[in-house]
Amino acid sequence: MGSMRKGEALVKVKEAEAEVQEMKKRATDEKERILKETKKEVLRIQDESRRTADETLRGRLDAGKKEIEVKTASILEQGRQEAMVIKQKGEAKIDGGGVEGVDGIADVHAEVGVGVFPPGPRHQQLSEFFVNT
Repeated sequence: MGSMRKGEALVKVKEAEAEVQEMKKRATDEKERILKETKKEVLRIQDESRRTADETLRGRLDAGKKEIEVKTASILEQGRQEAMVIKQKGEAKIDGGGVEGVDGIADVHAEVGVGVFPPGPRHQQLSEFFVNT
């Protein structure tokens, strides 16, 4: 009978080993399933982060372009106003054969001068004033 008990014990050990092997297999399968799900989630998060970053970047670029447009328009308008003032200052009113008045002389990327010549035969054909640019 002693050998029967050893045989029964051996069977129980083999059954326990089979059960442990089955538990290991289920645990390995579960681990693989969890890893696959985790990888999918990581890829989803990366894609979402890229989309969010792209949208944020696009928004900032658009805002920067708009700011540049506004500043450019402001600078151009300021330049137009300054050009108008220079033009008004540089205009001379001519009455008959003489100069009524000159408000100022401007220098914008080139020298501009206004001169009045005394009457005489040498300057009769040139008129009474000239602009040197």
